[in-house]
Amino acid sequence: MKTASVWLQLFRALIPSWRFFNDTMTVAVLEGRKLPVDGQTESWIPLLPKRGQRAFYELFYNPRDTILFASHAALEQFVTDPKSLTSQKLIESLARDYLTTPQFEFRVLLDGEEIYRSRSSEQLH
Repeated sequence: MKTASVWLQLFRALIPSWRFFNDTMTVAVLEGRKLPVDGQTESWIPLLPKRGQRAFYELFYNPRDTILFASHAALEQFVTDPKSLTSQKLIESLARDYLTTPQFEFRVLLDGEEIYRSRSSEQLH
């Protein structure tokens, strides 16, 4: 009987557990907008896009999703420690890269609630 339980344990080790799909967590969203030049305030836009369909070659070579994954990881680190100057600078750099303008502002949302808003980029420098 003991041999059967050993084989059963080995067999269970080969089959993955799917329990990690049961837990859900909130996802932080980074939004930004260009600062008005002529008084017109632009609407907030999401800065870290979600990926849709992928091509087969992206299984082997996928720099865009790699940088997107790293960006989301930096955003999650910022949410866990928003007072960290390093995290703030990383998120500011991400916003600057996506908005491609010297004058911008960004915010971080968690469950649709704003948890952080940057000062205008004119005040940051």
